[in-house]
Amino acid sequence: MIYYIVKNVDTRQKVVFQTGELEKTITRGEAVLWKIKSTFPFDPLPDELIVDRHKISLIKRPFFFSERVTSLSYDDISNVVIEHSMVFASLEISHKIFGMQPLTMHYLRKKEADKVKQLILGLIIAKKEGNKEIFSLSRQELIKKASELGRARIVGQ
Repeated sequence: MIYYIVKNVDTRQKVVFQTGELEKTITRGEAVLWKIKSTFPFDPLPDELIVDRHKISLIKRPFFFSERVTSLSYDDISNVVIEHSMVFASLEISHKIFGMQPLTMHYLRKKEADKVKQLILGLIIAKKEGNKEIFSLSRQELIKKASELGRARIVGQ
């Protein structure tokens, strides 16, 4: 439990408040919202995408016992694109960093790719609109609200 002491300059009183909820959130592992991996037999060294409350991290494994981790904050992400084939989907994350290629993942399950796209786009929208309250929600509520924000809607439905 972390305690903060704030001194009021006018009355010289001490105000003590706790940040136990934030600490519980971090220690329960709720920082990680979603994880997806590429399908094993088609990708012998599966890539992994981790979505958390502050950023996304793409883990590429170019060779055995090696990995390259690329992380992007939601402020740096410009778009998320999914390409569907007969069986699998590919995910491409465009960003605003000059000189760096977009992040790509192949051989994803279609439903998982759609879900992670909605989640990432919802978190980007919440961040751009300054909706800080959404990031303090529980893991399940945050996933639900962000997915609703990121879901594409057809006008008139």
